[in-house]
Amino acid sequence: RSPWLFIESLPGVNETAVLPAEEGRHGGRSHRLRPGDTLILTDGRGRIAHAELLSGDRRETRVRVAELHEFEPPPSPLHLATAIPKGERMSTLLAMTTQLGVASYTPLHCERSVVIPHPDPPPRWDRIVRENAKQEFVFFKSVDKVHFVFSTQLSFH
Repeated sequence: RSPWLFIESLPGVNETAVLPAEEGRHGGRSHRLRPGDTLILTDGRGRIAHAELLSGDRRETRVRVAELHEFEPPPSPLHLATAIPKGERMSTLLAMTTQLGVASYTPLHCERSVVIPHPDPPPRWDRIVRENAKQEFVFFKSVDKVHFVFSTQLSFH
């Protein structure tokens, strides 16, 4: 099975790209990719590309796209809204919901919330979602659509 790596913007067929440094290192260390090996690139927005590793070292990893595929988002995307759990439980929540294919997440600020949501999701959330999306071959990352809702805006019947 070819490893999946993330790239912000996928190039066209027969075009080359330089992978983000973290992804290039991950491909070299974890997957032991060598020039000529095949891999799959994803942008987290429903597009994947079959690519070939052209070169890779500590500074730069170059790939050439062989095929490009685009996928439609699910017709009924799942949305999850929860209070933010304490400690490492947020990492587990993001990892498991990404693997299940949840399309978006709303951290709630409820009356008895211990953790208060910040206006912007921490970069760590994006990293957790990206790694789990690659692991489970998910075409759409969920942290691209984080909504902030406060309990005063919700009504439960």
